[in-house]
This record gives sequence, structure tokens and C-alpha cells, in this order.
Amino acid sequence: MTKIIVRTRREHATCIHVCGATLEADLVIPLGARGLVILSQYIDGGAFSHPCRVVAGWLQKAGWGTLLLGMLTPRESEMESYAGRSRPDVHLLADRLSATSDWCRRNYGETGRHLGYFGFAATAAAALVAAGSQPDAVKAVVAWNGPLSTNMREIFQIKAPTRLIVSEYDPGLLASNCQALRRLTSVKDLAVISRSPVMPDEPGAIQKVALSSIDWFQRHLNRPPQEGYG
Repeated sequence: MTKIIVRTRREHATCIHVCGATLEADLVIPLGARGLVILSQYIDGGAFSHPCRVVAGWLQKAGWGTLLLGMLTPRESEMESYAGRSRPDVHLLADRLSATSDWCRRNYGETGRHLGYFGFAATAAAALVAAGSQPDAVKAVVAWNGPLSTNMREIFQIKAPTRLIVSEYDPGLLASNCQALRRLTSVKDLAVISRSPVMPDEPGAIQKVALSSIDWFQRHLNRPPQEGYG
């Protein structure tokens, strides 16, 4: 069983069990949230990356709840760094993401049932696989700077509107995302971030990614305003 430790800004800690590890997460649900976006990523030593934290902050200001989810345990992250691996087990990550989605729906009412994914880099493909494996549960997907494979059979099962975001300065990523876009049969879009350096943590580039994500979720993950956290 995976154990996910969640902290909220209301200083409420929760643990859930899903499939064989302990995953770290930060949960923020504003009053009257328009839905919940799970931002998945690899983590190093329990720290969430600056780009994902910035995007999460923008989403919160725009009215969405966010769950920053580290897809590896600290031990797994340490082993990955030691081994120097560059190809994650996409289906393992997707299974963990799907299990986390189930937990959100069980525990956060209507907010948890208006669910979106934001996959970053190594977890972008996992977000697409997870969305394809539960096509009626995920309402919208954004995948940023992810190396995507057209061999993923789940890509044909995705029903959720999907936006792929990539830097124009990475021809390899741009090509793989263009190929994946052609395979998608749902509502889809490719956003190319201009004037972005190879390193994705430049402030201007992150802001463009955040605004592009907000635009997509406003179109496709936007329940009527509610009172409270449910």
C-alpha cells in the first residue's frame, strides 16, 4: 500500500494508503475552490521544485485547489539520484497518480470530483497515462516539458481536454510533443513557450506556463462557485 502524507495551509495532516510507499504532498484548497489540480513531479530530498510551486501559487490565486505530489518516496528519490536513471517507470507513476485521484474524490467532495492534472517533465507522460486509464474521472490535463512517447496506448483513451506545453528552444521535446498531439483524440492544444531558456525555471517562462495552464483550466475545469471547502 502507498501511504501519502498530506499537509494543508490549515495545518491539517492526513495520511492515506494506496499502493506500497510513502509519498509527500502539499494540499491547498481555497474557500469556494473551482476544482482541484494535482501537480505531479519527481522530488529530491522532499523538496518540491520552484517551477511547480510557482505554478501552484498562480492556480490557487485563480481559485483552484492544488495538490503538489511527489511521485517518489525520499528513499526512491535518493536511489534514482545515485543510479543516475533518466527514464522513470511511467506506469508505476501513473498508478500512484490514479490512486491519489481516487483519494481526492473520496475525501474532498465536489472539489475532488472536479479534478485536473498538471504533469511536469518526467511526470508529464504519467499524467497522460493516468488520464487515459480513468477517462471519465479527469476533467482536464496540462503536460509541461515532458518527453512523450507515441507508444503509450493509453493516449488513445484520453477524454479530458489536454494541453501540451513545451519550450521552442528544445527541438527534441517539441518534436515528441507534436507527435503525441497528433495521436490525441480529445480536445487538444499545443502551447509553445517562446523566449524560454533550456532551463525551465526562468521566471518569465514559468509565468507564461502558469497563465497558459490557468487559461486551459478556466475553459475545462471550472465548476460553479461554492461556499466552504467541499
